[in-house]
Amino acid sequence: MGGSTAQPLFDLTDGAFGPYAGQLFLAEWTYPRIYRVFLEKVQGEWQGAAFPFIDGDGLRMANNRLAFSPDGKALYVAQTSRIWGSTEGLQRVVFQDRVPFDILSMELTKTGFDLTFTKPVDRESAAEVSNYSFTHYYYLYHSTYGSPKTDVTPVKVRAALVSDDGLKVALTLDELVPGKVFDLRPSNIVSTEGEQLVTGMAAYTLNRLR
Repeated sequence: MGGSTAQPLFDLTDGAFGPYAGQLFLAEWTYPRIYRVFLEKVQGEWQGAAFPFIDGDGLRMANNRLAFSPDGKALYVAQTSRIWGSTEGLQRVVFQDRVPFDILSMELTKTGFDLTFTKPVDRESAAEVSNYSFTHYYYLYHSTYGSPKTDVTPVKVRAALVSDDGLKVALTLDELVPGKVFDLRPSNIVSTEGEQLVTGMAAYTLNRLR
């Protein structure tokens, strides 16, 4: 999802910056991106899912430091060109009181994952298992810089159950394997108002099973 992550920053704005209060924002140096991270504690260990929050859309590269404005409605992004060729400066991301149709969280269950959305989903599109493409893989921890995705394995989705309020979808997967990253690529999912899902991918690092 990224190349060189930089400062993490918790959203402590109590909703002033949208529906992501309590989650983590993460700067990305190599690409023009900022990530959003949902965390949960499972069997005493923190783990969770990362989502692209901004990918391009006018954001520059070399994002290094993050800070919220005093009113919480703006996220300031500081960039540095201290290392090899990049950009430097300061940019501002402002919440304009329009909640996107997004996957808000991805929680581990005993049989798969519960996805919570920012808006009610269209039941037909959200219940179609082919709209959820999963793989799992792991990374090599070694002295060499970086690692390829290793042992990439498709994972079949057995069921997708939509909650009564349309805000949650319970996914049942063929297998859950600790020590792997579970990569989700949703597609063709719309809200009840016909909005396309803005979440293009999610990556859950599964350290421990429930």
